[in-house]
Formats: sequence, C-alpha cells, structure tokens
Amino acid sequence: METKLKRISEISRKNPKEVFTSIGHLINKEMLEICHKEMDRNKIEEEIALSLNLSLPHS
Repeated sequence: METKLKRISEISRKNPKEVFTSIGHLINKEMLEICHKEMDRNKIEEEIALSLNLSLPHS
C-alpha cells in the first residue's frame, strides 16, 4: 500500500489539478495510525483553529 500512496503523491505533485475518484480502498486503520504519528502537533492545532475560524494564543 505504501507504494500506491507514494505514486498518488507523485502524480499530485506533478499535476495538482489531477482528480482521484476512488482512493477509499487505500485508507485503513494502519495507514491512519502512521499518518497520525507523523503529524506535527502545532500544525494540527493551527489547521483545526483555521477550520473553526478561531485564533490560538501564541506561546
């Protein structure tokens, strides 16, 4: 599965307008756990705040 995700990433970088219509079969618990471990906590908080239209206190 890792190879398939890398290929999708490569295609997306080369052609940002590319549309993938069916990638749900690549998403599973293992893949989500790996992605979660690789995420930057500060970036996550920023993205959540932006999506909720909130501001975060800066430390």
